Amino acid sequence: MSSFRINGVVPIIPTPFQSDETVGFAALTPLVDFAVAGGCSAICLPAYASEFYKLSDEECLEVVRHAVEAARGRIPVIGQANHASARLAANSARAVEAAGADAIAVAVPLLFGLPERDLFRYFEIVLSAIRIPLLIQDYSQTQSHSGCDRRRRGRLGRVGWGGIYVRAHLPASGYGQKALSPRACGLSEPACTGPARQAEFAA
Repeated sequence: MSSFRINGVVPIIPTPFQSDETVGFAALTPLVDFAVAGGCSAICLPAYASEFYKLSDEECLEVVRHAVEAARGRIPVIGQANHASARLAANSARAVEAAGADAIAVAVPLLFGLPERDLFRYFEIVLSAIRIPLLIQDYSQTQSHSGCDRRRRGRLGRVGWGGIYVRAHLPASGYGQKALSPRACGLSEPACTGPARQAEFAA
C-alpha cells in the first residue's frame, strides 16, 4: 500500500524556460527546494500552470525525472500526464511512474464534452496502466463541459476504485480549488479492484 497522502498545500511547480524556450533544469532544483522548505505536502508538475502544453512528451518526462532527483525523497512528486487520448495519457502515466513519481495527475479531458460512460472509461484506462495513486484535476466546473461533479464523484466511489483524489476547480474563481479525499468521493473504505494500489488519505 502506498504511503502517499495529500494533507496540506500542493503547489504547481512552474517550468523555468530559457530564452530559447528550452527548459532550464538548473533553475528547477531551487523551486523544488523552496517547496520543501515551505513545508508543502507534495509538488505537482508539469501541469497547466507549468505550461506543459509548450513541452514535448520527452521534455515533460524529463521535468518529472529532474524533480524526483531534486526532491531526494524529501517531498512527494505528483507527475502530470495530460492527453486528450486515453491511450496516450495511460502511456505517459506509465512512463511518469517509471520516472519515480509518487502519484499521477490527469486533467479531465476538455477538448470535447464526453458522455459519462466515456469519461469513466478514460480514467479506467489510465488507472489500469499505473500502480500508484491518481489525482484527477477537474477544470470542467469553470467551463461548459461535463466533468467529475458531485454525483460523478460519488459514482467513482461506488465502482470501487481506490487510490483516487479529485481536485475540483470551483466556478467562483478560475483559481478556486478544492481537493477531495476518497471519503468526499463516497469511499468509506477505499478498495482497489485493479492494479492501482490504495493510498493512505487524510480525513
